[in-house]
Amino acid sequence: ALLRARLGLLIAPPALIDQRIRECIIQWGKPSLPTLEFTERRLISIFHKERRRGNIDPEPVEVPQSYFMVGDNPASDMALAAMGDRKWKGVLVRTGVYDDTGVSGSCTCGAVATVDDVEAAVDYILGVSGV
Repeated sequence: ALLRARLGLLIAPPALIDQRIRECIIQWGKPSLPTLEFTERRLISIFHKERRRGNIDPEPVEVPQSYFMVGDNPASDMALAAMGDRKWKGVLVRTGVYDDTGVSGSCTCGAVATVDDVEAAVDYILGVSGV
């Protein structure tokens, strides 16, 4: 807000102000591509570690090709899943910040399923994964 106000004092066009702000801001957290890439690398690392421990069947040889994001916030959790193209799928839970009453909107932002709680999300994921 301060940067926008200072640039506005220079009578800069709004498009230029927006461009300068985008160039100055580094976003961490959700949804951001670095967060998504870190999560994928971490999940692959955990997969290999658990396989070495014998907790995962040695077959198939490949690491998982799809991931699920479970969350209660369409604007960040489901948006993060959407950034992962078809490799990521979002499961929205009706807990926490999610509001489907229509007061703040009911956007699911691309979630493949909306369920009551985390337990239902796990059941959904296991069901569609054939486990």
